[in-house]
Amino acid sequence: MNRIELTRQALLKAGRKIVNLSSGNPNEFGIFFEEKILADAYGKFLRAPAYAPDPKGSLAARKAVARFYALRNLKVDPEQVIITSGSSESYFHLFKMLAKPGEKILFPRPSYPLFEEIARLAEVETGLYNLDENDSWQVDCENLETKIRDGVKAIVLISPSNPTGAVLSEKTLRRVAEIAARYNLPIISDEVFSEYVFDGKRFPRMAVIALKDGATYSRAKSARSRPQPVVFTLNGLSKTYALPGLKLSWIVATGPGHEQYIEQLERSADAFLACNQISQAMAPDIIKKGQPFIKKLNRHLQKNRDLAVKILGANPKITFHVPEGGFYLFARISALGGWSETVFRQDGAPTPIAFSRLHPRRPPSDEDFVISLMEKTGIFVHPGYFYDYDKGIYILISLLPPIAKFTKILYNITERIK
Repeated sequence: MNRIELTRQALLKAGRKIVNLSSGNPNEFGIFFEEKILADAYGKFLRAPAYAPDPKGSLAARKAVARFYALRNLKVDPEQVIITSGSSESYFHLFKMLAKPGEKILFPRPSYPLFEEIARLAEVETGLYNLDENDSWQVDCENLETKIRDGVKAIVLISPSNPTGAVLSEKTLRRVAEIAARYNLPIISDEVFSEYVFDGKRFPRMAVIALKDGATYSRAKSARSRPQPVVFTLNGLSKTYALPGLKLSWIVATGPGHEQYIEQLERSADAFLACNQISQAMAPDIIKKGQPFIKKLNRHLQKNRDLAVKILGANPKITFHVPEGGFYLFARISALGGWSETVFRQDGAPTPIAFSRLHPRRPPSDEDFVISLMEKTGIFVHPGYFYDYDKGIYILISLLPPIAKFTKILYNITERIK
């Protein structure tokens, strides 16, 4: 257990109230999908609660996913869809299929920390390529290409990014698609936040770009090599419709040769049949009727994004790339001094000790900052090193809280960064 969690548990044990400002679960902040739609969808299942498992997922659910993408300029057949019980399961199936034990999957840095554990369970290795902070957190394509060696079997993209809030541009996606095609590497495109893009901008989708560029390439040249990569697009109900409890996600496979991968994924899914029948039965109504909810949540997130930019941006010691989408803001804190470090006695009680006595030559880390912020304000944020980013003091802030509460939290943070 790390120092941050030890501190959090000690404070909770002492009766302190802790505000979790790192959570990406909308339900924790009172955001729920429309009850009537859920009740009606559940009622339909109860009228015919037969168990009819399909390794790919029910045809009705897969048709709903295909319609979801048809409205977003990506034509797919239901046979290109695999339903899973959450995105973590999607990743696990893909890792086991694409890489043998000891082979490697490339992930962006910074990115979500759960990937390493899923990779460990799938017995594959992880490699990290850089996102360029000086280029609005776009993929550093030169760095990415240097990471491609023997044993690398796939490239993971996350857009909008967790934690940076960056949306990968069409230019970036084209470059990554070209690199992936040249090395014959599939792309896993994690788009769980893709419905939440700000300022009225359109979301660039890797599968669309890869298919379009591949078709253009094929018309221009009689190429013998693959003109485009296979793309596995990941999404689900959890973030899109604020329904993490239903545990329904999907993989959509596109590109040359995707059929062989679908067959392998179907065999893997058949071993578990993990996604429950109720979620699959409810998915078509949720997807069909969920657009008003998406628009409402998007407005809420953008208001909080704009508020955070205004309040945090007024403090010269807080800098960040303005989030273009997703649920988070990733901020850098500079020129701090005088923070205390927490150590723990044998009885588990936290004891603050001044930096000047403990580490006279060491500047505070993001872990130190997170602990001190939690002790002084009751606000819990994630540090940058949770996301494999340790180039200074970075913190992740969720954009989900109610706006009045969020305003107080933001001012509380800025007032303690002098």
